[in-house]
Order: sequence, then C-alpha cells, then structure tokens
Amino acid sequence: MLHLAARMQSDGKPCQGQGAAPHSTLPSGQVQVAVVGAHLLCLPLNHQLTDRGGRLIAATKTASQYRLYALPDGKRSGLIRVENGGAAIDCEVWELPLVEFGSFVVSIQAPLGIGRIELDDGSRVNGFICEAVAVQTARDITPFGDRRRWLAHVEHHGK
Repeated sequence: MLHLAARMQSDGKPCQGQGAAPHSTLPSGQVQVAVVGAHLLCLPLNHQLTDRGGRLIAATKTASQYRLYALPDGKRSGLIRVENGGAAIDCEVWELPLVEFGSFVVSIQAPLGIGRIELDDGSRVNGFICEAVAVQTARDITPFGDRRRWLAHVEHHGK
C-alpha cells in the first residue's frame, strides 16, 4: 500500500488499469518501460523483463503520433514517432527494478533502443524506439494496431 500511495502522491493522478499512471523513475527504485513488440506479455522476449523482476502495470496505448513496423529480421517490431499520419499503438508498461534496468538496456540490439515514448494520457515513459533507417525495408504494420494482431494476421493469411 505504501508503494502505491507513494506513486499516487508523486504525480497526483489516480490509479488506472493495473497500476498507477506511468512515470519514468519511481521513488520505490523502479523504472517504467513501455514495450510494443516481442517483449509484450506471452511473446518470445517477455522473459527478459520477468527474469529481471519486471511487473506489468498497465496495458495502454501510445499517443497517436507513431507508426509500427515489422522489422526485416522477422522477430522484432520498430516504433517510429512521426509528424503526420501516426496512430495510437497498443503497448504495455512494465516496471523494472532500477538495478536491473541497465542490463536490460544493454541487451537490446540495434536498430532498437530505449528513448522516451508519449502515452495516450500525455505522460512520457522509457520505451522501445527504432532507428528510422531500419524501417526503409520494413513492413508498416500500423493498421494492425499492435504486434499481436499482426502475428495473428500472418499466421492466418501468410505475409
């Protein structure tokens, strides 16, 4: 209860969904990170969060200024912020112990990295971003709204 109260008091926002409104760094020694691809719950790289003590705190959306791409390696998705033609992309916000955050970031391979992502409520959290050069040969999967729906489409219809 003290952990939840500290989060609520630190930004004055009420709880939403599975946890308090997202922050970047929390007084509890936790860091929040938004994921949009293979790190989503039940997808292949989610263990990289859970093995480090990660905890899902919210299923939400990005602000409507992003595009999502299936990267050419077939395993990952890339999120790019755009000036025009963006959409809200489904994402999850996870909480990681600060002491584990560095090893998590170091494990991320280019063209992905961690930057600041704006969520649909206007808050900003750490999250996966992609180098723009990587999407030049990638498939735009923004109309699907998230990686899971894209994977379901591929499984049912092929590429």
